[in-house]
Amino acid sequence: MSESSSSLFNCPACGAEYKVVRMEATSSETTDEELQCRNCGGALDARDGNFILKYFLVKTSKKGRRKR
Repeated sequence: MSESSSSLFNCPACGAEYKVVRMEATSSETTDEELQCRNCGGALDARDGNFILKYFLVKTSKKGRRKR
């Protein structure tokens, strides 16, 4: 069974606040997916070493809001 942990994270581009869940990846799980901040479109890391990162938006920031 894989382990998981969570922490708070702020987008480096706009400051939007995320809860990030880190799940240990099995050897068969690989991803080259590019993740983007839901507030500004800035790049977010999909992996951290052997961990897959999942972002949950907690609070948006007025700085860097992208037009929809």
